[in-house]
Amino acid sequence: MRFSILFLLLLVSHHSIAGEFAVSPMMIELIAKNREIKEFSFSVFGKSNSVIKLELFNMNQLESGYMAFTKLGEDDLVSMGSWVELERDSFRIRDGEIVTVRGSIRVPSRAAGTHLIGVMVEEETPERERGGISVKIRYAVVIILHIEGRYNRIRTQFDELVVVQRDDGTYLEGYFLNDSAIENWLFNEVQIRGMDNRLLERVPLKTESAWQRADIGSRVFPGARVRIYGKITESFDTGIYNVLVRNNFADKSQPVYRDTIYLEAPQQDNLRANDSGNPEGSENSGTVIVDPEALQIRIRANGTSFSSFLISNTKQQEVRITFPSWLENLEERGVSEFKFYPAALSIKPNQTSRIVLRQTHLSDSYYGDITFKAAIESDAATDDKSIVLDIRTVGGL
Repeated sequence: MRFSILFLLLLVSHHSIAGEFAVSPMMIELIAKNREIKEFSFSVFGKSNSVIKLELFNMNQLESGYMAFTKLGEDDLVSMGSWVELERDSFRIRDGEIVTVRGSIRVPSRAAGTHLIGVMVEEETPERERGGISVKIRYAVVIILHIEGRYNRIRTQFDELVVVQRDDGTYLEGYFLNDSAIENWLFNEVQIRGMDNRLLERVPLKTESAWQRADIGSRVFPGARVRIYGKITESFDTGIYNVLVRNNFADKSQPVYRDTIYLEAPQQDNLRANDSGNPEGSENSGTVIVDPEALQIRIRANGTSFSSFLISNTKQQEVRITFPSWLENLEERGVSEFKFYPAALSIKPNQTSRIVLRQTHLSDSYYGDITFKAAIESDAATDDKSIVLDIRTVGGL
């Protein structure tokens, strides 16, 4: 039978107390060489007369940074569990008695890097002593084995950075893969800069377990892919920002990650439009206005352009605007791809919202002026509930 439980790997004391017994230490860290036999031990302190059972569990790190335990199978000859031998797998303990559990690890000749195993210490209380309810007290003694030798070079990967909106603010989130044979500390920082290259903030990224323990970094084990995130604490305007992610693992700088992201301010910059032209009681008066009427496109050195514009709703009802995501014969206009941020939005009566258009331009191609058509919908009681809004672009300087 296979099952997993969560265990807070580094948030453990050296002496853990249960209702019926205590275990110390809860974590054992060893350094060994190939073909070496490494011995270890831990103590169980009885707080009542109990029967203690010992089992080995494989360990792997979850995306949160916490550890999962999976019961070791009898035919599992690959994991570190096949190297470990316990002098006993069960024993009786009396109230006030101390029992020392000893074991050994036989390190294979070609093993290298960091390996983990959990020794589950469990008491099984008879049903008659618990009013018909079986209660199990279980603790894991974690053994971390570092094998000296020539490891493969450090190999890591940082996946795409994304913006995540939560109830308490705006977060940046990504994934870090440790494809190396060793475990170590990971330190991440995101630099956020506006299109004017002004630094908005440096945001540290850590795993969930690291944030909850207030660690300075995230401990990442071999083969683990962990989710790292951090909150933007500085105020910002809605728009496009450049980000640069620096990753330092095992005291070595990893490849830098660069990208552009769209940030929407917690309170969208809705500006009150001039509604003097909307007669009171005229439900369908007013219109939707793009400002400026034509977006001047300026291509940057990296072949991209960012154009910011406003859309004002002078109608007496809310409108929903959906921007295009595809355009026929786009490359003939000198553009390989484009995207509006946001891709769709709703604007209340007499309010204004800001939108950003990002385009990727083809090198050595002339930019043909493009008119993008956005769809406008409203709940007005008219036959024409859907109209098209033209967003004109000119230039390509």
